[in-house]
Amino acid sequence: PVLVGGSDYYLRAVVCESLLDDGDDASAAAGSDDAASSDEDADDGPNTDAKDASAKRPRTDRTDAVMDESAALAAHARLREVDPVSAAKIHPRNTRRVRRYLEIYESAGTPPSELFARQRKRNNNRRFRSLFLCMRADTDELDLALRRRVDDMLRAGLVEELEAFAAKVSGGGGTESDARGVAQSIGFHEWGRYLRARGLHWTGGGGSDGHGGDDGECGGDVNALREEAVEAMKADTCRLARRQLRRCRRLERAFGWRMIYLDSTATHAGLRLGDDVAARGAWARDVRTPALDATVAFLSGEDPGGGGGGGGEAAPEEEAPWTERRCEACDKTLRGETEWRAHVEGKRHRNRVAALRKKREGKHGTRQRESPT
Repeated sequence: PVLVGGSDYYLRAVVCESLLDDGDDASAAAGSDDAASSDEDADDGPNTDAKDASAKRPRTDRTDAVMDESAALAAHARLREVDPVSAAKIHPRNTRRVRRYLEIYESAGTPPSELFARQRKRNNNRRFRSLFLCMRADTDELDLALRRRVDDMLRAGLVEELEAFAAKVSGGGGTESDARGVAQSIGFHEWGRYLRARGLHWTGGGGSDGHGGDDGECGGDVNALREEAVEAMKADTCRLARRQLRRCRRLERAFGWRMIYLDSTATHAGLRLGDDVAARGAWARDVRTPALDATVAFLSGEDPGGGGGGGGEAAPEEEAPWTERRCEACDKTLRGETEWRAHVEGKRHRNRVAALRKKREGKHGTRQRESPT
């Protein structure tokens, strides 16, 4: 069989006899005040994804936020009681993963860390001999191609489809779970403010500045909100593409899978320039021919492939425990190096440090005078 697309979790579930639980805490870290992606995603640097993620977090009612935080910490404390090894590796705000671990413990009666440790020992027993082909392109060229694809989706009726779905949910034609699920997906959650400005009672999603729920800004400039949503959607799509490539590289590093990378950079460049001949030639040269050659070698047995029965057999990586660091200036505890780095480089932390410095120097509440020109 040939499997195309999908998450790396699906790939591992198909290829491996056991599915290791080594999920990242990207979404959890993004839920903190100044953090962004997980250590897996850190190669983009704190000045890119970190600031983008913090800029787009949904704002909720403060009471609800306190209740959510309290529930998350209570669940994590429970996990720490039954499985301290796993609790040390999972961010407290990764509520979905914490909940899943507690469910595993309740159903199996065994700490999840012990179950996964057993699975790690037999992870190299693969179900199938597999060949892994991964499409890639230079970041600048790929970003342009993804932005063009979003424009194509808009011309094909994306906004009308979003409005129709939001109207259906607002009118009672859809369930809350329908709205909650789709509101988390790229291509929808960026449009929350726009949909509310259009008069739709839509509580899911935020917008480019992270507003969620009825934030009192529903009467904003609809056209401006539409443009903001478009830009946020393009940025999210580009980030997702980079994250997917990092995960492919992680499969190589952590599980010993050998990826064959097919470079579509020249193909995208030809399409961008409107040169169909160049695009077709680049596709044949850089993608189709290498893929066919690799497939023929794999099927003939000349190449054992990259998973199962051959290829790399690196031992799976162990997740490192979270390390907690304390920011006394902000009275805040940060978990993990990426979260700490994003926090100390965040605007809120810098402003707080500057205010404390002025207070120590007796300059608090004063403005620096501009020098005469």
